[in-house]
Amino acid sequence: MRILVVDNQPEMLESLVKVLSSAQGIDGAPYKVTPEQSHEKALDILKQERFEVVVNADGGESDNEGLEAIGAMRIVHALMDKSPITIVLASSPSLPNCVAAIRAGAWDYLEKKPHDGSEFYDNLLRSIKEGCQHRLAQPDLGRPDPNARWVHENLKCLMQQYPEQVVAILDERVLEHGPTYGEVLDRLEGKFFLTRPYLFLVPDPTLEMIE
Repeated sequence: MRILVVDNQPEMLESLVKVLSSAQGIDGAPYKVTPEQSHEKALDILKQERFEVVVNADGGESDNEGLEAIGAMRIVHALMDKSPITIVLASSPSLPNCVAAIRAGAWDYLEKKPHDGSEFYDNLLRSIKEGCQHRLAQPDLGRPDPNARWVHENLKCLMQQYPEQVVAILDERVLEHGPTYGEVLDRLEGKFFLTRPYLFLVPDPTLEMIE
């Protein structure tokens, strides 16, 4: 299971990577952790790579904290209706920021220095585990599939590129395609633990001519 960790504090980032890399996911395998200090670069990484979990810090105790909080929320908004489980780590937590993060789609909002005396890393590992368990139990969350909406919005393009092909789509990307559902499912087997790509049979382009 892949985790992207974003924190502008090098020491904190190193510590997060060390803790997460030594832990195991609910699939029994160690987490594969990718660190990044810049929220801007993290957004670019998310456009190119898939992660099951994104741990996203909102900055440290510095003059740039407000800017870093904005950067953290940009990641949350970018992942709205996408597959990764997003957890925000707050250096200076506030109720308005917490509400904004959860409403934008974050799974959890955690304090870096919990006031209740609990251990921050234990809280983070527990949140990741619970988020994964919840996703497995309720993969669709009762909401319309955003991948189906994307197919509808891009149907003409799909008909040009993948005529009469079965396509597997996740997070606005075509992951696999082939002539049959069985062939595509075989290619996807074992690749996705928490999410299910959306499968769609692209129509024959000539059908577009029929009124």
